[in-house]
Amino acid sequence: MRGRNRALALLVAFAFVLVGFPANAYAESSDELVLPPGPSCAEPAFTTTPALNDGGFNVSDPNLGDGAGGLVTRATFPVSFGPGTVSLDEIITWDAHIDRDTNLDQTNERVLIEFSLNGAVVAASGPTADLADGPLSAWEINDLGTLTLPDGADSAAVVHAGGSAQINSVVVTSVCLTFAADAPVEPEPEPACDDDPTTPEPAEGCPEPEPEASCEDGSADPECDLEPEPEPACDDDPATPEPAEGCPEPEPEPEPVVCDDDPETPEPAEGCDVLPEPEPEPEPQPEPGDQAPELAITGAYSGSMAAGAMILVILGGSAAFVARRNED
Repeated sequence: MRGRNRALALLVAFAFVLVGFPANAYAESSDELVLPPGPSCAEPAFTTTPALNDGGFNVSDPNLGDGAGGLVTRATFPVSFGPGTVSLDEIITWDAHIDRDTNLDQTNERVLIEFSLNGAVVAASGPTADLADGPLSAWEINDLGTLTLPDGADSAAVVHAGGSAQINSVVVTSVCLTFAADAPVEPEPEPACDDDPTTPEPAEGCPEPEPEASCEDGSADPECDLEPEPEPACDDDPATPEPAEGCPEPEPEPEPVVCDDDPETPEPAEGCDVLPEPEPEPEPQPEPGDQAPELAITGAYSGSMAAGAMILVILGGSAAFVARRNED
């Protein structure tokens, strides 16, 4: 019997060689009741402690199958991933029990991995390879590749593949996975609005500039709270006789009041006070014994004229006398 089982096991193994294992699958089996190897990662995302009772039956929890005899169809475990890629680097499946060499038609001892977000499945792997039938103990080490999580995941589960009428019991002893977050998506830069104040049109993608508000409530009604227009600078150029545009005509400057500007006009100019006429100064009276100034001057002038005449007579006589003597 045992020899026949070994032959069947070799046949199954040869069949797997012909059809091929899943990517990087590694199969082992034993004709003894043995436990599978431990995980290669330090912190598995999911683990089950494989256990056999004294009777040689598998009492591991959870033990996956079709749901009969206390077997469960799925076992969940928590994850916390954002958008990115998860690599299912190592999933170890195992089965062993004392009468396994007589259950030769369990052809679906397989599981797959699902990821969910908010209760909805967002990604699922392919199934692991089926365990070899015949040996008392068999295990598989599978690499199920990578899955993309567009929005991340908050839970995961190992799920029995099902698909046959047999129990197909299988234990997932460990799941090793790695997660690589997507690079953050940089937001597109906003257009440089108002980058060219000399261009009246806004840059492409920029909002139209809001009109400046002129009212207290922030509205742009031109009829309210407008700034008063500045008054023109009047008389800004005193050298220009004409006023600036919008300025009133300048008032004529008052002529200066010239008082007593015409002594022949008895009436004073408008705005002038009437001045009293000056009193005449008294004429000086001659002192007793003094001649009047006019008489003194006349007498002195007459005496001088007489003296001059006498000198001329004397000089004329002397000249005549000298002339006669010279003739003698």
